[in-house]
Amino acid sequence: MVKFNAHSNYSIANTKCNINDFLEELSNLTTEVINAIGES
Repeated sequence: MVKFNAHSNYSIANTKCNINDFLEELSNLTTEVINAIGES
């Protein structure tokens, strides 16, 4: 049971990390799109 809980917590932490990475990528992409529109 302890092992399962530790695994669950790890998975949740991992998911949060992936979401943060995704949001950061999305933010960078949005910035690039805005810059591209601004330059055209």
